[in-house]
Amino acid sequence: MLPLWGPRTSEPSVSREAFMGSALIDSGAADNLIDGALVEELGIPTCPCIPALRITAIDSQPIGEGYLRHQTEPLEFQVGLFHYERLTFYVTSSPANPMILGFPWLRRHDSQISWRSGELVRWSSTCLKGCLRDPVPRPCRTSCVEEATPAACGQIPHPYTDFRGVFSEERAARLPAHQVWDCAIDLLPNASPPKGRIYPLSLPESKAMEDYIKAALAEGHIRPSPSPAAAGFFFVGKKDGGLRPCIDYRGLNAVTVRYPFPLPLVPAALEQLRGARVFTKLDLRSAYNLVHIRKGDKWKTAFHTTRGH
Repeated sequence: MLPLWGPRTSEPSVSREAFMGSALIDSGAADNLIDGALVEELGIPTCPCIPALRITAIDSQPIGEGYLRHQTEPLEFQVGLFHYERLTFYVTSSPANPMILGFPWLRRHDSQISWRSGELVRWSSTCLKGCLRDPVPRPCRTSCVEEATPAACGQIPHPYTDFRGVFSEERAARLPAHQVWDCAIDLLPNASPPKGRIYPLSLPESKAMEDYIKAALAEGHIRPSPSPAAAGFFFVGKKDGGLRPCIDYRGLNAVTVRYPFPLPLVPAALEQLRGARVFTKLDLRSAYNLVHIRKGDKWKTAFHTTRGH
């Protein structure tokens, strides 16, 4: 059985309200079928089949009255979190399985089904291109549990003492050791990093810049540089009203070799969360300082301000 969403109506007229139901995936069904009682209950609009279609079981015996005389108008369906499509159903009598997705639906989507768990586990490349998109928000009830970060490791609750290193502000301020995955900056042939503009700053921004540079110098994250490269420095506002320091590396990016590393598709990654009820938000302290610039490439990342280079 496959959970899905479709338009719900409490009156004979069409409504945009959604209802949730389940559908039986049946490779032996020649098309998509829906129970007439459900059509009447939800007020789904239908149109006549001209001519009527004969419907039989596997032994060639007629099902019900033996003919399909009506079909629904196209309905918008959401299957899972991100899969959307428009489907029509032939109206029949099937109270045990009010909705049936038949072989044409399976052939169209060519999805991967786990027969052990009875779940659809992966959509096909065709679905990734045409059927998967951002979900329509649905009303839901959530609860959030947040713990304030202790000011000192001694205040960490006992169940979390094994992770005291995660809460260490001193450890977070140190640069990591160089690793094989250091950020490499390879320039295009005969290219050199351009010298960017110096951005004008307001008085509050100038004060924030001085505080940032003083702290970053003390932590060893930056140092004075004679590099010929120089990117611009500015601030953008945070949601909480604070200022976030930014360096304009667009000029450097324009002369950098682009490596086409494969990235996961967001809809495909989030589809793996289907059915999950508990989520954890992990905030990495000073996340951009957790990856080193490759040795020999640091001069390319130099920036300048009204206070120096």
